[in-house]
Amino acid sequence: MESIFQNVYIPLIVGPTAVGKTDIAIVVAETLRGKIISADSRQIYHGMDIGTAKPTIDQRRKIHHYFVDELPPTARFSAGEFGAQARQVIQDILAAGRIPIVVGGSGLYIRALMDGFFEGKTWDPDLRREFSERADREGLPALYQEVISRDSDASKTIMPNDRKRILRALEIMELTGKPMTVVWKEQKSQPPFKGIWCGITMPRADLYQRINQRVLEMLDQGLISEVEKLLNDGVEPTVNAMNSVGYSETVQYLQGKITYDQMVELIQRNTRHFAKRQWSWFRRDSRIRWFTRLPDQNADIIAQEIITYIRNTKVSNIN
Repeated sequence: MESIFQNVYIPLIVGPTAVGKTDIAIVVAETLRGKIISADSRQIYHGMDIGTAKPTIDQRRKIHHYFVDELPPTARFSAGEFGAQARQVIQDILAAGRIPIVVGGSGLYIRALMDGFFEGKTWDPDLRREFSERADREGLPALYQEVISRDSDASKTIMPNDRKRILRALEIMELTGKPMTVVWKEQKSQPPFKGIWCGITMPRADLYQRINQRVLEMLDQGLISEVEKLLNDGVEPTVNAMNSVGYSETVQYLQGKITYDQMVELIQRNTRHFAKRQWSWFRRDSRIRWFTRLPDQNADIIAQEIITYIRNTKVSNIN
């Protein structure tokens, strides 16, 4: 049976961290009478505000943001769960006559939403722990070679130093008996709606400078106190939510493992590396129409370019 949303289009605004997606998306949402679906794997957690550059309370009063501040940091939330839940939220928004706008930098979340996701069991904490201990014992390069030997296509999406994805790939392969890239192809049906893909980019040197500055601003805003509160509230440093840039380095500082200056340098470096991985992920997607934002350019300028592009698609549900 064909869905009533079969020929409906929704805007997606993607791109690397610190490029200014939130400010731009709010202008787009105000103009199009939209609501925002946050495709960010960390903004969903309570108490993780500064380190995730979460939309402010005022911004959320202007435009409703789904998947922001909805779960405790101890909860586990996967790309597959996001994909399933976000599809339903999007259809509810469309049914109410509004425009859902997906905004974020998590490539896995975007892919689960728009391209489908594997429905079988792909998570086992005991197995993950076993691979983590092997990485400590044998070294990450050995496990990376194991991934590549079992799934040669994985080298296109996993970097040799990306511990999290290497362990995840081994876990999926062990549980399913199939290469990770094959598992991703065994996807659930496509969503009933289609996407208008908009990517925001910035000259790399400018973005890296912007990242370095934003890290300093986060520390001025109280990032260390934020992490201290999470730990005092019983959030273990080992939970998945805390395995995030900004949080893991701050934990190391609070534990006395690194100095303040080392912490700053590590957060800046790891955020730059994260942005580079996001760039690599999204650049492979030919559906994305890219908009280059200059470092001092007002969000309204890029937002208006995106609005014009969306309206020029001349789809019936967007005016």
